[in-house]
Amino acid sequence: DLRDEIETITDELGVRLPPSLEEAYEAADGDFSAATALAQDQLEAAAAVLAAKETVESEPSLLATIGLLGEDPDLEYQAAAVALENDLHEEAIADADQVVVLLAAAEDVGMTRVIKAAVALVALLGLIIVVVVMVIRRSRRRVALESGPAAEDPPSA
Repeated sequence: DLRDEIETITDELGVRLPPSLEEAYEAADGDFSAATALAQDQLEAAAAVLAAKETVESEPSLLATIGLLGEDPDLEYQAAAVALENDLHEEAIADADQVVVLLAAAEDVGMTRVIKAAVALVALLGLIIVVVVMVIRRSRRRVALESGPAAEDPPSA
């Protein structure tokens, strides 16, 4: 029964759906197509939110953690759960899908950030080396100019 499946998922999510499905079944007068469609919508939304919850609760890798800097997938998951509780099925699915996509891309984003940081670090080290070499050369020139021309060797006998 669709209602049992929905209840199992919503219990796992810790959310309560409004009584709209029960009301739809009670008002059905023998034609349960509208109630069944609503149940299917609720089940699809609940399954999407459950997938988002499982994704959020999984332990991200180091690269994924770096990729998630500045992001809050839990906030998006909470938005999906609230939309589900308010019978906003399409919004719940969209928010849940956004969480899954964000977390799926986090590792690639993290890798990109690490590469950019490494390139910046190499460029900075290169700049430091150039500056040090220039300072050393200037110091040597200054010392050479201050000591004057080198004394010539006396003529040999």
